[in-house]
Amino acid sequence: MSNLAYITYSMESIKNEFLNIEFSEEVIDFIFLHNNNYNFEFLKEKIINVEKNLQKDVSNLDVKIYNVEKNLHTKIDSLDTKIDAVKSELNTRIDNVGKSLNEKLR
Repeated sequence: MSNLAYITYSMESIKNEFLNIEFSEEVIDFIFLHNNNYNFEFLKEKIINVEKNLQKDVSNLDVKIYNVEKNLHTKIDSLDTKIDAVKSELNTRIDNVGKSLNEKLR
């Protein structure tokens, strides 16, 4: 708030200086309004640029997320294949052990 008070005080001082050199209040108000509009337009442009950069960043993140997701699906599919291979191998070994035990029990 102290900054805001300083700016208000500063603008009031400037206004008084203009009044001291016989500028009309209308001219002073026009100058301040023009300055405020310029500041608004400048900030508006900055916000638009920030928004564009943010959209690019979001787009880049979307691409990265998609790539990570695709890689995860590939790795999960690979794990599923490996699990199926191990399961098949274990079933074969269990069957062989079962046959071996049956032969020994006969």
